[in-house]
Amino acid sequence: MKYSLKPAVLALALPFLAFAADPTPQEAAPSVPVPTIAVLPFDSRGARAQNENLGRSIAELLSVELASQGEFELVERAELDKILSELHLSASGLVDKETRLKLGQLTGAKILITGSVFRNGDNNLGITNAKTPYAPEDTELLWAVKHGTGWAAAPDSPIMVDGDIYTYSGSTIRRLNSMTGEVVTEGTMVDKSSYSIVPMTYGDGMVFVGLSGGKIQAFNAKTLESLWVYTDELGGQPNCPITYKDGYIYAGFWNSEDRNANFACINTVDEDHASTTEAKYASWTYTRQGGFYWAGAYVTDKLAIVGTDDGAGGYDTNGAALLVFDRFTGEKLDTHEGIRGDIRSNVSHDPQSDRVFFTTKGGILGNAQIDWDTGKILDYKEVVIKDAQGNANAMSTCTPSVYNGRIYIGVAGTSQFGANSGHGIAVYNLNGDGSMTQAYVYAIVGYPQTSAMVSTAYSAEDGSVYIYLPYNYTPGGVSVLKDKPGQTAPVTTTGSGYSEVFTPAGSLAQYCICSTIADQYGTIYYKNDSCYMMAITSKIESLEITQYPTITENEDGSITVDGLKAVTKL
Repeated sequence: MKYSLKPAVLALALPFLAFAADPTPQEAAPSVPVPTIAVLPFDSRGARAQNENLGRSIAELLSVELASQGEFELVERAELDKILSELHLSASGLVDKETRLKLGQLTGAKILITGSVFRNGDNNLGITNAKTPYAPEDTELLWAVKHGTGWAAAPDSPIMVDGDIYTYSGSTIRRLNSMTGEVVTEGTMVDKSSYSIVPMTYGDGMVFVGLSGGKIQAFNAKTLESLWVYTDELGGQPNCPITYKDGYIYAGFWNSEDRNANFACINTVDEDHASTTEAKYASWTYTRQGGFYWAGAYVTDKLAIVGTDDGAGGYDTNGAALLVFDRFTGEKLDTHEGIRGDIRSNVSHDPQSDRVFFTTKGGILGNAQIDWDTGKILDYKEVVIKDAQGNANAMSTCTPSVYNGRIYIGVAGTSQFGANSGHGIAVYNLNGDGSMTQAYVYAIVGYPQTSAMVSTAYSAEDGSVYIYLPYNYTPGGVSVLKDKPGQTAPVTTTGSGYSEVFTPAGSLAQYCICSTIADQYGTIYYKNDSCYMMAITSKIESLEITQYPTITENEDGSITVDGLKAVTKL
């Protein structure tokens, strides 16, 4: 009897793995007795394809589930492996009918089930509702790829656009396949970045990268072809995150602690399609002594709000300010001056309280209420940050993550680059009047110099969220904390006093200044000074068949299998 089968296709969609046999568009005959089935190893694509563990795991889980039903006769795994080895075949080699027929004759199987494992994703940064892994025993490295040599040449913090990872290092910008880490396409930047710390920014089909000498370069996000280059008249390091809003970008520059530098607004339209390095000019600039460093703006339909450096050396000068601009004209509508230490965080906005938030190197957590029509600052509140050992004015360069009346920031201990000196994830209560009180500080290994990622995916269980923050000390692991309103002490995911969802080892271990991001399926992406970009995902827990296949004999004597579906819990 001849038979024809369409291969099962396995689609990885975290937090569940689903697959289905493709239908064969032929007229179905009455059902026939179920013949012997051989479940072949699934073709694993991506980093796991190097050892086929994922594809084999799926096949084994499926075999166990089918066998438990008592309705199928399965070819033994040992026998199947032996025959595959003798034929020098893998799942990817079973593409032609002749090979499938030969394998069926040798195993006695009338039905061969195989498929492939693949991943796709979408943007999800900052506060995410994706089911990210939180326990180290349930986490594994999906892939790690190296770009550059030495910490100064390490790739920047990643962003995700249309399911791909975007990063840059040296003078090369790259778009990576998020399931494998492989390069999809590359582009050339006109200069290098300063330390490659700040991620690029996406907007309206373009990505924007800050480069040395006060430059910003725009690229076509799909092709990574250069579109234009902006060079600020005062130059400076480009270490402020770039904010995109409806055809304009906003970014600051820095020259030194006490020299002038600009905050600029730039129209993003590619006006000269014939030139890949068209010279762009600012729509407006604002000059400030001390400039802007790691200070990203919050931009609304009318306003641009940003923090400044304090214009002096050290961290104890009350010289920083929160500025509010008309985003189209650059008119300064209001300012709150006299803030202690450099504001080296993004300005974030909490929709629930309708306030903006920031931190400073002088150990201040501040927030403000803004009149969104006039730009006037209606109310300002601040609190002195304490580290995990109770020391006041603890430095922070972490953009506040605000969720459900709680504020999460990373804080430095007494030794910025020393281990276990009071570094931590500080948790604050946001009160109804905008005031803030510290709930506790979760002590971690090193100083978390970037911003937290907060997963709300499990909050329906008991109201808890998970906070992720890498730290700038070897090995550069990702600390994780479980928290909910009313909690007054840290809760870890390991039952001990401290937990990391992932700890790099060997060549992957290094200092780290990078915020994690996650795709919609919970895979976490980040980099450290080892020059490796890494993807961390959940391990497979179980497989359950949700729909069994219909097996029919066709008029020509062939067998068609249709409708097999299953889910794998991660």
